[in-house]
Amino acid sequence: MNLCLATLHTQEIADQAALTGPNQERLARASGVAFHSHLGRLDLSRHPAWSKLLLVARLLPLYDAVLWVDTDVVVRSEFGGVVSWMAKKAPVTMFTQPRDGSLNSGVICFRNCKETLEVLGKVYFQWPMAWDCPWWEQEAFNRQSRFSNVSIEGLDPRGHVAFEGNPCREDSSATFYHAYGPCKKVECLARELKGRR
Repeated sequence: MNLCLATLHTQEIADQAALTGPNQERLARASGVAFHSHLGRLDLSRHPAWSKLLLVARLLPLYDAVLWVDTDVVVRSEFGGVVSWMAKKAPVTMFTQPRDGSLNSGVICFRNCKETLEVLGKVYFQWPMAWDCPWWEQEAFNRQSRFSNVSIEGLDPRGHVAFEGNPCREDSSATFYHAYGPCKKVECLARELKGRR
């Protein structure tokens, strides 16, 4: 699977990106995966979180899939195994991070197919009530997932994404650590990154 790990940040969270960016890039390269990091919004009229959809749509034609990670995601280990797991799941369209029965878009993989691009367009344009809500594109993803026929599968939290319930735990074998709430602080991310750069 020809995969790209993608992320985006603005100057407001440049301190986070300075910590996690090198980690994300190093382990992407070690996993045989392309890496793309973008600085700045792609749509100045909306919150920066919406720009992830535009960046993914730009990159998808170049790859079999784009694996998106938020700036507050730490990659704990090489993830070739996760890529192989996703490749075997064809024709699943998207893999995402489930949380409390809903979709979390902090770690989400988009397969390059017509259905994915259609969903991205609908998420971006059809849910104006989500444009200014506290969860932005994540709320729109959750709304759209109830109406789409695309196949969406959760990334297994036991082996793929560490959750809020076990932040900064050294004994977690999860490949990705997604920080929540107070764990988004730079000092918490630095602690999680210690010995992983």
